[in-house]
Amino acid sequence: MTDKPQRLPVEPSTGKLPVMPVVVPRQPAIVGAGPQKPGRQNKNLRIVLGAVILGLFCLCSVVGIARFVSRMKSEMEERTAVISVLDSYMQYMMAKDIESAHALFPSQAKLRVPKSKLEERIEGTKYIAFQGYQSLSILGIRAVADMDTDSQYGIAAKMVTAQVMYRDDSQGILGAVLEK
Repeated sequence: MTDKPQRLPVEPSTGKLPVMPVVVPRQPAIVGAGPQKPGRQNKNLRIVLGAVILGLFCLCSVVGIARFVSRMKSEMEERTAVISVLDSYMQYMMAKDIESAHALFPSQAKLRVPKSKLEERIEGTKYIAFQGYQSLSILGIRAVADMDTDSQYGIAAKMVTAQVMYRDDSQGILGAVLEK
């Protein structure tokens, strides 16, 4: 072996050393190590925000649906109670049972509508409103404030409109104010 230094080959046309490209192998990225690219941080933020917004939307939807179902159930129970009271009233008046019909009224209403007024409703041609009564169906219920009562809630009554069906296939409309 010789201790002579080796000469690098010189390019004959230029007389300079040749340029040799150097290829540096890429190092695999380690997740979580070092600074991330700004685009990657924005993407993660968008994913988190999207998940939060989607979660809030789903929560609001579930709460809204639960309130809707609860309100519908409450309205159905109210309609059933209203139909029961009005049907009983119509049945008693058709039978000319003034005592039972008047017993359906709350105490405040009994003061405003005495039995004598109910008796007037079944005399003569006025009785036609009850004669041949068969059934009724609710057309609408709305809350009304009644200033004559001592209601602490503000809504003291419900204005009810019902369609009345008679045995001879005729129909009529009944308007009633039901107090709580």
